[in-house]
Amino acid sequence: MTISFYVATRSLITAERVARTVTERALEREAVLRGSVLLTCSGALVTEYYDRLLELPGRDGRTMRLPLQDSDQS
Repeated sequence: MTISFYVATRSLITAERVARTVTERALEREAVLRGSVLLTCSGALVTEYYDRLLELPGRDGRTMRLPLQDSDQS
């Protein structure tokens, strides 16, 4: 059986840890999965997504706007 996750984090290592933790919990808590064993856990960095963010005009790759430093809104 293969279980897949989409995890958006600042690092691939963190994403792999999150996926492993969620999978281990599911194996412990779900009756249908009891007796199953986690053999491997790995992630893939989807670089195309981040490359496209950098290519957008007027964008620097950030997915959130910077706060207004000179206002009460920050």
